[in-house]
Amino acid sequence: MFNHLLLPLTGTDLDRPAIAHARSLALESGGTVEVMYVLEAPAGGPQAVDAVEWHARRMAAQAYLEQVTAQLAGAGLSVSQGLSEGQATENIVHRAHQGADLLVLPMGASGRTHVGAVGGEVLSRSFVSTLLVRGETHGRRDGGAGPYETVLVALDGSQRAECVLPAVRFLAERFGAHVILAHVVEEPSVPRPLPPGAEERQLAARLVELNTAAATRYLDDLTTGLGHGAEARLVAGRRAAPGLHELMREREPDLVVMSAHGYDGDLTWPFGEVTTNLIGYGPTPLLVIHDLPWQERASRPSEATDEAWGG
Repeated sequence: MFNHLLLPLTGTDLDRPAIAHARSLALESGGTVEVMYVLEAPAGGPQAVDAVEWHARRMAAQAYLEQVTAQLAGAGLSVSQGLSEGQATENIVHRAHQGADLLVLPMGASGRTHVGAVGGEVLSRSFVSTLLVRGETHGRRDGGAGPYETVLVALDGSQRAECVLPAVRFLAERFGAHVILAHVVEEPSVPRPLPPGAEERQLAARLVELNTAAATRYLDDLTTGLGHGAEARLVAGRRAAPGLHELMREREPDLVVMSAHGYDGDLTWPFGEVTTNLIGYGPTPLLVIHDLPWQERASRPSEATDEAWGG
C-alpha cells in the first residue's frame, strides 16, 4: 500500500509518536522509510552562525538521524536517511516529490497554530498523501500510535472521497481495524434574512429525508464491499465538520481517514473545507489521501519547485 514513507524529523518530542506510526505502517506494507532532518540556518545563512556552533548542530543532527535510523532498522525495516541544510519546507517538499507516496508529519496539538511542526507550508504545498501525527497523547495507546483498533472514515458520497478506500482496506486487513464509515447529512439552509416558514421547513425536512435514504444505501453498499465488520454511521447536522467532531468525541477513533477533496473541492486549493477544518482542529491522527498525483495539480508561483528547493 505505502511503498515509500518519508518521515521528516523535528528533533523534539513530537517525533516519537510519528516514528511509531511510520514503523507500524511500513512493517505491514513492506515499504521503505526515508528519515530526513533539515538543519535550518538563520536569515543570513550558515555563514551568519558561529562555525563551531554550526558544526556542533550538524553533528548533533546527524547523531539523532542515525539513532532513529538504527531504531527503525532494528525493527526489520529498510531505512535511508538524509541531512539537509536550508529551508525546511523546500527541502521536505522536494524530497516528497522524489517518490514518496506517504508523508508522515509530526505536528503539535490540535489547533491551527501548531499545524506543520516541521514547516508550516509542507502540508499545503506537497500534494502528497500525508499522515498527520498529533503530538499529544490520544486514546488508549502512547500517542495514538498503531496498531489501529478503530478507524473513522469521512465520506461525502463523491467518487473523489472514495480514493481513501484502498487505504481503509489495508488498515482493516493488516491491523484488524474496526472501520466506521461516516457520512453527515447536512440540513439545507434557506438563504434569507427572516426565519424559515412552514413551507421552507417542510421542504428542508423532505430534502433531509431523501438524502438520508440515499446515504444509507450508499454506506450499506460500501460496508458490504469492505467486509471485516465495517460499520456505517449517519450523522445529521447543520454542517459536516461539527458533525464529524461530535462523532470523534463519541467513538474516540485511533485514526481518521479522509480525502483531500470531496464534492466541492477546488483543485487550485490543497484541501476542501471539511478536510481543512479537521487538519486544524481534529484531535486524532489524520490520514489525508490525495486523489491525484502532485504532478497533475494546478501549481501556484508560491509553491515549492525542484528549482527552488533548498534555497
